[in-house]
Amino acid sequence: MQSTGLPSVMRNSRPYILAEQSRIYADDIISTDGYSLVKILMNSGSTVELGTRTRMRLMEVATNGSNTRTQLNLSMGSLEISANNTANDFTINTNIARIESISASFWLGYANGGKSLDVISLGGNEVQVSNRGGEVTLAAPLTGTSITAGSAPQDIVAWSENKFRVTRNNHRVVSL
Repeated sequence: MQSTGLPSVMRNSRPYILAEQSRIYADDIISTDGYSLVKILMNSGSTVELGTRTRMRLMEVATNGSNTRTQLNLSMGSLEISANNTANDFTINTNIARIESISASFWLGYANGGKSLDVISLGGNEVQVSNRGGEVTLAAPLTGTSITAGSAPQDIVAWSENKFRVTRNNHRVVSL
């Protein structure tokens, strides 16, 4: 794990500050404030990067030796999944949509004060974005969708490298 600032974890109703070699367990709630970022190296080799002002709960990590399934809950902020070449199934539940992928790299972040969610594919396999209103599948790098709370995912649009970089960096600004 790599971190900037003092990210924390809530474990068994007790808060702890995360250190470089900290382990993360099922049901841990990891939080960053305006001064911290964290990058978690998963046992599968994939990474999960949390932006500033993020809250994520690790629901489950299960493996059968060749395939790893990870379930996360993102309640605020942003995260980026960088999948390696092995079979990594990720499911991220948010209060707006559910994001599922197998060996795909992608980014998602809340926008408009948490009233909407942006999801952008960064390569690898498809990324499915769904909620009660509908579903879209991101199949190419730098394609994305936006979802407003209570609405279906919007049509897929291409993102420029610059637009993605600016959006992601806005979620990584560390306040001084």
